[in-house]
Amino acid sequence: MSTATVPTTSPSSAYDFPAISIHLAPAVPMTQDQFFDFCQQNADKRFERTAEGELIIMAPSGGDAGFQDAEVCRQLGNWAKAVGKGKVSGSSGGYILPNSANRAPDASWISPEQLATLAAEERKKFLPLCPFFLIEVRSPSGMSGKSR
Repeated sequence: MSTATVPTTSPSSAYDFPAISIHLAPAVPMTQDQFFDFCQQNADKRFERTAEGELIIMAPSGGDAGFQDAEVCRQLGNWAKAVGKGKVSGSSGGYILPNSANRAPDASWISPEQLATLAAEERKKFLPLCPFFLIEVRSPSGMSGKSR
């Protein structure tokens, strides 16, 4: 099953293009390890996955959204360094949420207690936890392209 979600655009400009989020159900379901390997083999692409196993193809953001992504990640990192606790990840850090969905928020913070629960091998792949704090930057089109 494949679905495409096309949100409405602003009527202010005839040149506005809608953000498109494409959800594709793979022909063969993938385990978490297979999905991780799939993402590594397609490192030039960005994927997330729903709890039902549908692949979400993530388009790159525009310049302004990219600047905002970097700024919120920088500020969160500065805060974590100032308080001397936890770890911060940008949008390339993936997580396995409790419902089995795979997500990569624009910026996230993991508490020291959460880090302590992870084995060294677990830290090399998508982290099997929900970040203690995360930020999603809203794109100029009014939608991040991610459905939660």
